[in-house]
Amino acid sequence: MTSSLHKRIWLIAGPMILANLTVPILGLVDTAILGHLSHAHYLGAVALGAVIFDIMFWAFGFLRMGTTGLTAQAYGSNDLQKTRLLLWQSLLVAVSIGGVIILLQAPLFSAAFAYMSPSPEVEKWARIYCDIRIWAAPATLAHYVIYGWLLSIGKTRTVLALTIIANLINISLDYLFVMQFDMLTAGVAWGSLIAEYSLVILGLWVVKQSTRDMGNESLQQQLLRVADYRQLFTVNRYIFIRTLCLLFTISFFYARSAQQDDITLSANAILMTLLMVFSYAQDGFANAAEVLSGRAIGARNLQTFKQINRGCALWCLYTSIFFTLSLIIFDETIIGLLTDIDSVVQTTLIYWPWLILLPFAAAWSFLLDGIFVGATKARAMQNTMLFSSFCIFLPAWYLLTPWGNHGLWIAFLCFHAARSISMAFVYYYYSKQRQWI
Repeated sequence: MTSSLHKRIWLIAGPMILANLTVPILGLVDTAILGHLSHAHYLGAVALGAVIFDIMFWAFGFLRMGTTGLTAQAYGSNDLQKTRLLLWQSLLVAVSIGGVIILLQAPLFSAAFAYMSPSPEVEKWARIYCDIRIWAAPATLAHYVIYGWLLSIGKTRTVLALTIIANLINISLDYLFVMQFDMLTAGVAWGSLIAEYSLVILGLWVVKQSTRDMGNESLQQQLLRVADYRQLFTVNRYIFIRTLCLLFTISFFYARSAQQDDITLSANAILMTLLMVFSYAQDGFANAAEVLSGRAIGARNLQTFKQINRGCALWCLYTSIFFTLSLIIFDETIIGLLTDIDSVVQTTLIYWPWLILLPFAAAWSFLLDGIFVGATKARAMQNTMLFSSFCIFLPAWYLLTPWGNHGLWIAFLCFHAARSISMAFVYYYYSKQRQWI
């Protein structure tokens, strides 16, 4: 592999790694702020509330992934009108879905808390958080689209700048509202709400500047014609089901954590936050694979497609090694930065070995997600996720239930390993059968 290939990968992966890492770093800051308050239930409440919104918002992650894959292929084939059309179609869908979520908030929250079954104290503070943050739904989903579209046309530094600005606003408001105004979980929710709308306003301004060189033909008729959404919905329905399965697995994990006790829930929240740090770092290379492989498919260049994938896989391996060594060497230091509640610290250390094993099990599924998004092989993403969730994770959890929280973590490890292995098999099959283009 040539140095120019690695340069192309890093021109996208570098800014996206930094942008992606600001998301879990925001979670780490929230964890650190709430983890140093007097009671663990504040930390558990925000962790639980965040999971509920992850389920609602990430379920529509196709608004980001589908936009990136389809737009990268349109941009790679130099179809600038379609590149613009996909942006506005996706934004219209995003805002509409956000409005529906707000209208359905009462039954959604009731079902979520009934499923999670947290302690009364955790539920009380989590409901306060949820009742405020729900109003960010249209902005959150719109920013998925803006990020996906800017990523697909190579505006990765712009994505980085927008992310840093939004998260600095969020972190500053969290500290102000929680530590200075004593607003507790409500303060974290208001910080997220204000930051989301700030991000969308900035993002729309950037998008307006970026589309000036893509023509000025009116897209009004195509935006109102349902038939023109066919390709968008065809790809996105598979990604939607795939994402629902992923969120089911994560929410199931948190539900079983919450049903144990507040200390175990808080410890698992810390471990999952750190896993998110790793996944967001790895997603930088998955993002590079999305964009570059999508453009290669659009240009019908299979050789470049395979070279890009090999290069991204190499950097994923290096990242996994670095993260694992960091967890081994700095375990107590990392935990101490997040909480000084002794019972939570000790419980987190008990389950730390499972976190150490996860990077090598999960890294390849993150990368292959990116490759499959770029190639718009969404159906394969759906099928491998269904297999991993319902044929591996749930049976493993059931068999390992007597092992308690250790069994829950082993089942979660099996889930990620199953995703990596099944997706690698599909990748090999598509390559042998020449089905990428």
